[in-house]
Amino acid sequence: LLQPFLERVTAPAICVLADESPFGDLIVYREMLGMIPGIAVHRIPGRHHFHLEGAAAEIAEHLNRFLAAA
Repeated sequence: LLQPFLERVTAPAICVLADESPFGDLIVYREMLGMIPGIAVHRIPGRHHFHLEGAAAEIAEHLNRFLAAA
């Protein structure tokens, strides 16, 4: 259902996933990310709420590099 929409994304896209997230390894998530052309996917240490568990600086680094390249 989402495939036609996701395949038409033309804007640069980024996804930052936590290594230990209960969602990151779900087949449906991997399939959806694979449908977005050119998406930059980064995995960093942490659980589902990794942005609140000390990973904010690393997340910000990925976002800053992504935005600087856009």
